[in-house]
Amino acid sequence: MGGACGATYFVWAQHEGPVRLLGACENEGLRARWLDRLLSGEVVGGTAFAHLRRPGPPLVRAEPDGDGWRLHGEAPWATGWGMAGVYSIGATTPSGAVLWVLLPAERLTPTRPLELAVLQATATVRLRFDATAVAADDVLLQLDRPFWDLLDDSIGNRGNPAVQGVALRAVDLLEATGPAGGELAAALRPALDRVIADNEALADAADVGQVDVPAMAAARARGIDVTQRLALALLAAVGGRGVERSHPAQRLVREAAFYAIQAQTAEGRAATLRLTRDQGGPAGPGARRS
Repeated sequence: MGGACGATYFVWAQHEGPVRLLGACENEGLRARWLDRLLSGEVVGGTAFAHLRRPGPPLVRAEPDGDGWRLHGEAPWATGWGMAGVYSIGATTPSGAVLWVLLPAERLTPTRPLELAVLQATATVRLRFDATAVAADDVLLQLDRPFWDLLDDSIGNRGNPAVQGVALRAVDLLEATGPAGGELAAALRPALDRVIADNEALADAADVGQVDVPAMAAARARGIDVTQRLALALLAAVGGRGVERSHPAQRLVREAAFYAIQAQTAEGRAATLRLTRDQGGPAGPGARRS
C-alpha cells in the first residue's frame, strides 16, 4: 500500500491509532461506542499526538474540570480531516502525565488543510483547543510520562513498512528502465533486503521496554537512506518525464523525503543525521572542489 499510494497508507496508519488505544483501555463504555465501528470500517479514525515529542512547553494541555478535563492549545498535525469521524488526542496534564482522549470530529476545531509538498490528499490540519470539554467517558488512558516515552521509543523507531513499500516499488520500476537501471537495481537490492530483514528482526526481538532502541533507530535510518537512493536513481533513469505529475518517480522521491521526518523521535532523528554525517567525510585528493 505504501508503494502504491503514500496518502492512502498514511490515512490508514492514523486509523490504527485509536483502534490500538481502544484495545488497551479499560473504559468499557468508550469501547462499546467506537471499537466495533472502527474495526468494521463504518468509521475512520484519526489521531493527533506528534506534538508530545516536541521539547519545551506542552502544545496541548489537559486541565482538570470536575470529573472530566478541558483541552487547551493546538495539535499541529492531524490527518484525514473530512474522512475521520473520531480522533484520539494526546495531551499533557499538570502533573506531566499523558492523557489520551477520544473525541468525535464534530467536537473539534480544525484549521484549513495544510499546504504540503507531499501527501496533500491526506487532508492534514491543525486542531485547536479552546477549553474543549472532555467528559470522563471520553478518556482512553492516562500514562506516566516516562512510560509513554519508553513506549514511543519502542514503537516509533521501528522500520516503517511504507518506507519499504516505496523502496520496493522504486527498485521494480528501476529494473524496468533498461540495462543500466537493472544493473543499479541489482546492486542496491541486497542493501534493501538487509534493511528489511534487520527491521523485522529488531521489531520482533523483544517486548516494549526491552528493545534495542539505538539499533532499531539505526536500521530505520538505513531504510530511509536506501529508499531515497532508489527513488532518486529511478528519477534519474527515467529522465525529464519523471517530474511529470502523472509519473510515479516524482511521487516516490517526495514520499521518500517525507519519511525522513514522519514519526521521527529524537533517537530516530539523531540516527538519520549520524548516517548522513558518516557517509560524508572529506573529499578525496582527486575530487573537484567548488
